[in-house]
Amino acid sequence: TNTTLQSPAGRFYVAGLNYVVDGVDADASAWPMDAVYKKNLLHLVRKESLALYPRLFTNDQTAGSVPLWVEVEDSITSKDGKTLAWMLCTLTLVGTVFPVPMEIDRDMDVSVSPWNGRDGRGSEPVQVNFKREQHMWGSILSPLGLISIPGESDFPKVSEAFNMSRFAYDDAPQVAQQVATAVAKMVITKDSAYWTAPSRWTGSPASPGIIPATALEALPLPTQTVAPF
Repeated sequence: TNTTLQSPAGRFYVAGLNYVVDGVDADASAWPMDAVYKKNLLHLVRKESLALYPRLFTNDQTAGSVPLWVEVEDSITSKDGKTLAWMLCTLTLVGTVFPVPMEIDRDMDVSVSPWNGRDGRGSEPVQVNFKREQHMWGSILSPLGLISIPGESDFPKVSEAFNMSRFAYDDAPQVAQQVATAVAKMVITKDSAYWTAPSRWTGSPASPGIIPATALEALPLPTQTVAPF
């Protein structure tokens, strides 16, 4: 949290966010939960950016605020080998009696640019990368999985009865805090000219961009009269 962080360009507003998981846009993912995650992430990033940096962000597109387009690319690696080895070493009792450990690594690429007012980016984006390590364990027929997992954590640890419908969304508030911090660190690296430059729309194959009309130059009058045919 930094309540004094600000930019000469003024205050910013997260106008839109796109979430790509393992190279696939969340809206086109085979898992419907990814599209829901994307929608929740936009709401949470707006909320966390204002809470963490109140002088840098605003919660709506007020007059003078700079609209932003945020891209989040999430590459997820599940370390299943450790889980499998633990189960084999305990003769598959893990998960029924002893807690089975699980670990997920996430490589997060976050980029931000001025919103062009139509389809996303208005100029070359600024980009940063950070990594998340998620550690957990669980049991099925034993309450031992509710014991807090050992080790240090950057976020408060959570122990609860397993709920599949909520499992995929529990980390969204944490990710939103990290994305909001990444965006804040990026916007202060650029001067006002970058953020306040007129936005442009580059268009798409399905909807070509608008080509501005050029001013017509007046043709000079002829200096000679036309001779009769």
